[in-house]
Amino acid sequence: MYMSEVIRKYYEYANEGNWDAWCALFADDMVMDEQLAGHVDGLARLRPMMGGMKTMYSKFQNVPKKIIVKDDEAAVISHISAASAAGAPIEADVMNYFRMDEGKIVYMSNFHDSGPFAPILNSDDVATTEPKAFPIIHRFPGRFMELPRDHVNAYIIELENSVMVIDTTLALSSARELRAMANSFEKPIQAVLLTHGHPDHYTGLVAFGDVPRIASQGCLDFARQEDMVKADTASGFLGEDYPPTRIFPDKIIEDGYTCVYDGVTFTFQDLGPAESPSDGMWIIEKKDGVKHAFIGDVMASDCHCFFRDGHTVQWNQVLERLRTQFDDSVRFYIGHGESPVGKEMINWQLGYNRAFLDAVEDLEDKTVPVSQASQDAVLTKVKAYLPNEATLFLLAYELGETIALHFPNKGFGVGQGRQFYLEQLGLIGQGKIDQLIQLHYHPDAAIVTFDGIHHGRPAIKEYVMDTLRRHQKVTSLVNEYFTESEDVILFRATVTSEGRGTIDAQDAFFMKDGQILRHIALTLVPDADYEALGTRWKDDGPSAEELQGKALGEGLGRLFYQEQLELIGSGQIDKLVEDHYHPDAVIVTFDGIHHGRPAIKNYVMDTLNRHQKVTYLATEFFAESEDVIIFRATVKSEGRGTINAQDAFLMKDGKIFRHIALTLVPDADYEKLGTRWKD
Repeated sequence: MYMSEVIRKYYEYANEGNWDAWCALFADDMVMDEQLAGHVDGLARLRPMMGGMKTMYSKFQNVPKKIIVKDDEAAVISHISAASAAGAPIEADVMNYFRMDEGKIVYMSNFHDSGPFAPILNSDDVATTEPKAFPIIHRFPGRFMELPRDHVNAYIIELENSVMVIDTTLALSSARELRAMANSFEKPIQAVLLTHGHPDHYTGLVAFGDVPRIASQGCLDFARQEDMVKADTASGFLGEDYPPTRIFPDKIIEDGYTCVYDGVTFTFQDLGPAESPSDGMWIIEKKDGVKHAFIGDVMASDCHCFFRDGHTVQWNQVLERLRTQFDDSVRFYIGHGESPVGKEMINWQLGYNRAFLDAVEDLEDKTVPVSQASQDAVLTKVKAYLPNEATLFLLAYELGETIALHFPNKGFGVGQGRQFYLEQLGLIGQGKIDQLIQLHYHPDAAIVTFDGIHHGRPAIKEYVMDTLRRHQKVTSLVNEYFTESEDVILFRATVTSEGRGTIDAQDAFFMKDGQILRHIALTLVPDADYEALGTRWKDDGPSAEELQGKALGEGLGRLFYQEQLELIGSGQIDKLVEDHYHPDAVIVTFDGIHHGRPAIKNYVMDTLNRHQKVTYLATEFFAESEDVIIFRATVKSEGRGTINAQDAFLMKDGKIFRHIALTLVPDADYEKLGTRWKD
């Protein structure tokens, strides 16, 4: 049979619904790359697949528009007009490529937008003469940044009188198709529910600006952060198919939130950090008692995953919780790959995650930046677990930085703090203050300085803007000292500006979830009246009796500090460490980091030995917030001469959790210690 005759029969048999004759056009060892079904090897696999066409479609017509045949190859542009088993309309343009050998099709591939086919990708959407059993779950696969193009799932929950949408997609075209499909049921859209804040799940909200958009606070915060970081990347991949302006959730919920529509209860469970920093799950239960859990990217199906957010250990803990929470009848609806899946997919995902963690653990070289050889080693081992290319770019994206985040100390202390600090300077230098606040400051952040305490992002933004106004124009910034631990960044720099002259900046960041929770600035600025502010130390301050019953921030910090000095002065170091330092305390300085009470005791004893005899101590500045104490003092001793001490205590349970010292001492070799800044 000639190629032109094979092509004619291919479409003729399909439109007749004669799938046995249609399959007979293929060779036994045929290969097909099908946009919806994926890679198909062999006629023995193809036949049973095509046997399901009559249950998937109530109508199917594939009409050729243009046919090109050359020897044993052909290309056909066609249009499909069809309807799902439940009657949802499907209209799609398709491009097919064929290759023939000895009168049979040996290879075929097709290309189309898969969005229009979403109704037939849902296992609940089957032909029946019985009344529909709501809710009906429809999967919608949308366009992704890289191949496979249709690999990010959104869901439409069809109820008796309305519809709900769970997650959206990345590309603008897919978002519009998702909205069109939701509208096709001719029922009002009650809300869009989000599982987490990665762009491929929230960007499509642009098509639902008139609909309530529901998510947790963690999801919203992370989505806004992602939007700032990844908008340029997404736009580079998608071009005009990436919406120039994005919108975000407008109704914030908490763990355990429920909403009921048409008698169906939607329950939200906050899973915490997993694949993203804030993952959530929406659960509905059908009348048969089967629970349907929409879990975003907490699981995938036979495709590579995203570890860049660095919470893989917690992710595995979430998976173990899901294993305990649900029985074997549960159906999980996932963000990538075939869906829904059963409970067995938990084991697969745990195995995949462990393959990544084991590959990182097995690296002999754990230095930062992570070498290309180390990155290749990790890729090789993970691909041995899943030897396909499906969404491999998610695994490979910023792999060096991803690996560093999974080193034992979670990234900080191995160079991530320096990267964070440089990014901070870059954002300030570019005037991107909104982006700075959103990306770098935790929602519960506070800045503690001698000229004021500023709680929350709005107040921090105003403080930063006011600081920049006072500088007018920065003419020079020279970094001098820098160090980092697993959750603290310290730096000293000299800043020269037209408005403030030369300032010695001395700052520390205490980090949480990769953002600044407490920004501690021991810097003195020339235009602050510290007497009026009450942070210029007075020896005749309130008495211990007057401070009794006060809280930190109201004077208790002063009492704590005075007791600290008395214990040191009287040599009661054991009592000092036991009474004043938390069991998990850490001292962070430019000359070393000291974890736990034994190490702290040794550090204090060594410091006193180096001083030999203290001849003078004058506290000059002091301030306290509800959980931070900061002070500057001049210390003179026989062993070290004159030292300008600049310290901060971050408190927890009434004790020092992080003792941060920006003090420079004369007998420390900061070059050798590696804390003298190098550009």
